[in-house]
Amino acid sequence: MPANAVVFRRGFEGRQVDLHPGFSMLAWMRNIDSKEKMKQTHFKGFDWETEKRQQWLIRVAEERDQQENLQERVALFHGRLLRLKSWIWQATRKTLYFMAGLCQKRHL
Repeated sequence: MPANAVVFRRGFEGRQVDLHPGFSMLAWMRNIDSKEKMKQTHFKGFDWETEKRQQWLIRVAEERDQQENLQERVALFHGRLLRLKSWIWQATRKTLYFMAGLCQKRHL
């Protein structure tokens, strides 16, 4: 495969489209100003609306995954915080009981 060959994953069924080395895909897409012109291109049967919708769905799914990851991390952090809190409370209680025991021994 030459260095300037581009493989499009969705919509082009994995066909290779050889582009000129100085050719910009974005510039080519900007030149398409109407659906009629789009239909005249050599990419027959490519549905731009479906492609846009697929990209939007992918973006929404990625955002949802990020949100779920964030919620999981917050839950884990909250659990760790509660454990730390209980550990501090137990340590404080034990220290207080120890101090009280020392005070009682001193009075006896």
